Amino acid sequence: MINEKEMHLPVNWVDGMNINKKHFIAQENSFIQNSMGLANLSVSPLSFGLVKSERDFLWMDIDNDIQLLVNFKPVDIILPSGFQYKITEGKDSKREFKCDLPKAESDAVYYVVLSVDPFSRQPFGLADAAESPIRKPFVTPEIKISITEEDELSEILLGLNHLVIGRITREDTVWNIDSEYIVASTLISSNPVLFDVYKQVEIYLSSIEKYSGLIVNKIRLKKQDNPLAKALNEICCKLLDLMSVSLSKYRISTPYSIPVEMVILVMDLARIVKNTLDGWQGCGKDEFLTYISDWCNVNEGEFEDALSQVVKHRYDHNKIDLSVDRIVKLLSLLKQMLHILSGLDYIGKKIDTDLFVKEETLMEEEIEGSTTAKKKRPFFFGRE
Repeated sequence: MINEKEMHLPVNWVDGMNINKKHFIAQENSFIQNSMGLANLSVSPLSFGLVKSERDFLWMDIDNDIQLLVNFKPVDIILPSGFQYKITEGKDSKREFKCDLPKAESDAVYYVVLSVDPFSRQPFGLADAAESPIRKPFVTPEIKISITEEDELSEILLGLNHLVIGRITREDTVWNIDSEYIVASTLISSNPVLFDVYKQVEIYLSSIEKYSGLIVNKIRLKKQDNPLAKALNEICCKLLDLMSVSLSKYRISTPYSIPVEMVILVMDLARIVKNTLDGWQGCGKDEFLTYISDWCNVNEGEFEDALSQVVKHRYDHNKIDLSVDRIVKLLSLLKQMLHILSGLDYIGKKIDTDLFVKEETLMEEEIEGSTTAKKKRPFFFGRE
């Protein structure tokens, strides 16, 4: 295990002292530790990970349920400590690793961890035959792959010079690699998989803005004032307000922001919808949820549960895929609901009947030179 608490102090150089390579290594360690300290000022638990990567920079496989095989393509990462490390191309670059699988007796979830020791040097590069003694000209930090249980996945136990790169599961004596795992990234644009999620979320948000506008316009044009229409109108108006101040920023700057910014926007959206619905408690909330369940092919309680899961979600930078699952599920449900509701002639109509209620008010009309206000009674009629 890397001893991160060890202090690497500058060497006390004195005239006439006997020097050897240990002094230079100690001085270099001091430089490394100082540079990591400065870099750590700009790194937070929300901003470490991939700096630049290809879509398929990482390949993993399980060999006969005995070993985990890992292979890297060139990738640039920043560890939670602030130390930056690059896996490069070249015959002498270590990019293939093997790690024994845990001897588990029950089903469990494990994480694959890349660890880097900046103070442990490994010879690197092509030797120059003209030199004597022959040596590899450079050094690179020691890296290794390990497998840890989920409850040990913390900075306290792992240290800061690590990056979680995958998740594996053991189920019914069979080991599987979780292909849905998303490696932590410094920016959304740093990880092609995460950038795909960003584009998917943008499509959902644009659709939600579009359908919300159609619903608000239709409710106003047809002067619908029943409780269901009022509740839906309030939700859509607040969604439009959110999109008005957030969507442009999302399109322009969010790709170059930390991943949690994308999650926070959807959490804000979920809180707005949930709080608005809760405001109708006792005067239309339950009827509204039943109504969207009937019309929008949503199971009873599914939408409210999706809202609650996003609102209460605790973001973990090492488990971005869990955040993505929740926000995409909610946005997909909301888009589906608003799309269907925007196509209805009237909000509040029961799905099992051909009758609906329409209420109209005739504003002031001039009749034979006198202005009187007439109100038309509610009336019922069937679908033509």
